[in-house]
Amino acid sequence: MSTDRSSYIWYGRIFYGYGANPFIHAPLDFDAQDAGQWLDLVYWKDVPSVYGPLWVWIAGGIAWLASLFGGDISLNLLGHKLLADFAHLANIVILWHVTGLVIKRYFPALSASSRPEQQDRHLYSRLGVTLFYAWNPLLMIGIVANGHNDGL
Repeated sequence: MSTDRSSYIWYGRIFYGYGANPFIHAPLDFDAQDAGQWLDLVYWKDVPSVYGPLWVWIAGGIAWLASLFGGDISLNLLGHKLLADFAHLANIVILWHVTGLVIKRYFPALSASSRPEQQDRHLYSRLGVTLFYAWNPLLMIGIVANGHNDGL
């Protein structure tokens, strides 16, 4: 649904594959070297990278890994989708831990009680907040399905 991943792939290719600066060069600058017609998948063909240097290095790393296995666009797409999936899973784990810290700090009665029903409320509160994030359809579509870098 989004063409951002195609842009990520191109900026990674510009950085790793062509050894050029994606903050100066746009994907359209490499149209003559695009044998696989990948440029057709990019919406912002004439725009240099709007993402920061860290993201360009990550995209270049994915382009490098994909090139080890042939460099096909499907491998590049898979690399970006896997990164987005792992970022979403890491965010779920981080949120689980942060929720526990917030409950201990701001709701000490839930976390310090030795009564089982209070401990269950603590667990259910953490679980509810974490699942609200993990199963949020907007996040599932935006981060996991589309592979946006916002999740990272």
